[in-house]
Amino acid sequence: MAVRIGVEERTVSVGVNSLAIAMTAGACGRICFGMIADRIGPLPAYATASTIQTLCVLAFPVMEGGVPFMFLSAVSGFGFAGNMPSLAVAVRQAVPACRFGGALGVVMMIVWIGMAAGAYLGGVSFEIARSYGPAFMLAGAAGALNLTAIGILTTRQGAGRVE
Repeated sequence: MAVRIGVEERTVSVGVNSLAIAMTAGACGRICFGMIADRIGPLPAYATASTIQTLCVLAFPVMEGGVPFMFLSAVSGFGFAGNMPSLAVAVRQAVPACRFGGALGVVMMIVWIGMAAGAYLGGVSFEIARSYGPAFMLAGAAGALNLTAIGILTTRQGAGRVE
């Protein structure tokens, strides 16, 4: 993908650098989203991280040039890493302590199945279209669906139905 958007250096180091930047930003994202969850609550923090991630997957296919690509890699890594800790704290807030382990296990299993299915469908869509655009648009649609679910949960939480 980096080659398609015009990154000058067409070597494996471009991908390695992008991944290293995303992982470094991700380490910061995990810490920052823990603090954000403490201030605004775990569900709004999860919504924020998911929004960042969704916007990034929609922006990657239209990136032009290496510097914006690397910057977006950092932002994407930051948002991606904020999802799991925020989600774990949101689950803990939603269930009694005696059910937390089982509930977290079920939620994480669903999340990992979703990530695996998304990767598979992204690969299939690339093979069909020979372009990354449809794969990233599919990921954006999945992110929008996730944000819709978060919005429903937030509304229910505000109405006092989720404790």
